[in-house]
Amino acid sequence: MKLKKIFILLINFLSLISIAISSNIELLTFSANITGENFYSENPFSGGYNKPKIQWVDWNNDGFDELFLLDEDGKLKYFNMCNNSNGGSCTLVDPFFQELNCASWFFFGDFDNDNMPELITQSIQNPTHLTYYENYNNILQIEALELTTNLNQFVTSEAVVTPTFADIDNDGDLDFFTGSVNGTLSFYENLGLENNIPVFVFRSNHWQDITIIGQSISINRHGASAISFIDLDSDGDLDLTWGDYFQQSLYVVWNIGNNSEPHMNLENIVNNFPESPYTIETSGQNMPSFSDIDNDGDMDLFVTVLGGTYGFQTINNFYHFENIGNASNITFIEKTRNFLNCLDFNDNSSPVLVDIDNDGDDDLIIGNSFQTTSFPWNGRLKYLENRGTNKNPEYHIIDENFLGNLIGKDLTPTFVDIDNDGDLDIFVGETYGKVFFAENIGNSFQHQFNDFVNFLDIDVGYNSVPAFIDIDNDSDYDLFIGNSLGNLIYYKNIGSANNHNFALENNNFFNISVNGKSSPNFIDFDNDNDFDILIGSEYSGIYLYENVGDNEFCNFTINEEFPFPIIGNNLKITSNQSTPFINNLIIGNKLGGLFNFRFSICGSGDFDGDSILNVNDIYTMVNIVVNGNINGDSICQGDSNLDGLLTILDILNFINDILN
Repeated sequence: MKLKKIFILLINFLSLISIAISSNIELLTFSANITGENFYSENPFSGGYNKPKIQWVDWNNDGFDELFLLDEDGKLKYFNMCNNSNGGSCTLVDPFFQELNCASWFFFGDFDNDNMPELITQSIQNPTHLTYYENYNNILQIEALELTTNLNQFVTSEAVVTPTFADIDNDGDLDFFTGSVNGTLSFYENLGLENNIPVFVFRSNHWQDITIIGQSISINRHGASAISFIDLDSDGDLDLTWGDYFQQSLYVVWNIGNNSEPHMNLENIVNNFPESPYTIETSGQNMPSFSDIDNDGDMDLFVTVLGGTYGFQTINNFYHFENIGNASNITFIEKTRNFLNCLDFNDNSSPVLVDIDNDGDDDLIIGNSFQTTSFPWNGRLKYLENRGTNKNPEYHIIDENFLGNLIGKDLTPTFVDIDNDGDLDIFVGETYGKVFFAENIGNSFQHQFNDFVNFLDIDVGYNSVPAFIDIDNDSDYDLFIGNSLGNLIYYKNIGSANNHNFALENNNFFNISVNGKSSPNFIDFDNDNDFDILIGSEYSGIYLYENVGDNEFCNFTINEEFPFPIIGNNLKITSNQSTPFINNLIIGNKLGGLFNFRFSICGSGDFDGDSILNVNDIYTMVNIVVNGNINGDSICQGDSNLDGLLTILDILNFINDILN
């Protein structure tokens, strides 16, 4: 009774306060441990990266650098919590920062001297031009689609290079530098602001007469892929670090002038930076950046690999070199080649959660597009065994070449007991629209698969993604296949559970259409006892098609208000229910990595269905908990911490939400 009186007092206090509810979608970055040979990660679900371009920026003005990363999907990822004495451990905050499309490069800098970073990116309209974003209270908005010079000409940069900005003349503004494939630098001086937009004047297409020649056996092309200015020797002026197209290491051109009148020449150049034995061994096109990640008063070096001529490299593309010297006497040692330490499977990762060893938890099988470590460069299947639980998984990398490498590229696996013998068989889609099948001739505890065969000579064009579900409730599995066109192809099982026989029923099931490369996943998303469809797409995120019929007579319609965030390109979805009412989603993407989201239609606390959380809902919840009238519906609505229970802790969570 005393507890109830306390809650009544709180309810009276909160009677005039209400908040609008929002969707319950949560990005999970520290949701599982991953262990394998020479690999351990507590932060595996950061989305991967192939050709990362990065910048360290104190975005939230807390005195520490945050990390921004752009890859070939054009999405800008935002990480924080990077700085610590142990060398950094970043947390992914936003996989698509402010939904900015930055094309292939970006730069944050304080261009209007307001102590907040503005943004300049490659123009979407013209890849040789520059777009300027003004910072309005940490919201970036386009202020100029294309920056111009004092002569009203466009500021330009070669589309294939990554330029930079630096106050090279020490006049308090950021000048523009861009490299070229012929090994020279162009220089635009910043003249100041006009209508709150920086204006530049073109000064030189061969700044300081610097020409750096890279080496190539077959062709004689070379040049600056990425450049950065930093006072490396702590003498008060800016030196130049240079990533070349064909140079596996970095160049450093020392400034022998001063902070207002730079002087650089090739007589003061380091051709292999950092110096041996910690040399960079990449495919070229290296991008240098710097941050005091360990807070010891000196700058550490980061090198990201943009791809190049010495082989196709899409993993171990984020080097971290710690400065074990000091600000005036730099000595770099290599710490890691995978700074973010996330799972990365080269390209187009396609996960599936499945209890392949029948131990009561879901393991993780991941297909990818290709692998360059061995010939042929086909896709591979990766087997990660779950030695934890569905709620608290611990994945161990068991086999990185699961069932061989002879199928093809862009592998999209799924498992189903197609012959009703008590064990799971495997089906795999691939690049050219076929579906391959391997029967499990082992048992439910110890799998053993036959060789893959072409299943029923199915051909859906390109990029087949199979999924099985009993869509008509007749006790056998039907087959759905996504493809490159973005629709769903339906094969009805006209046989039985023991003896399948598939017939093409519909080439465009319920007119479902997404923006390229449809990837279906069937799940009871709204907890109404029928299957809905989550569909990943190539370019426009994840779609929800709700079943407004039932299990026997389905009727799918798109939910236009489905709130799932855009997180990348070519998304492949797998799901399970870690606890009642809670869907756990693992999503693969173009970059070869994985995201982990938790989604629930429950936990809003909106007991009266008015889309507002207020005192009426809390009063109802208190009565349910105190009086013990707890059922499935009340758990669904009130379970704010998503543990499958309705307790006093959930009440306190809601009260805290309202107070804040």
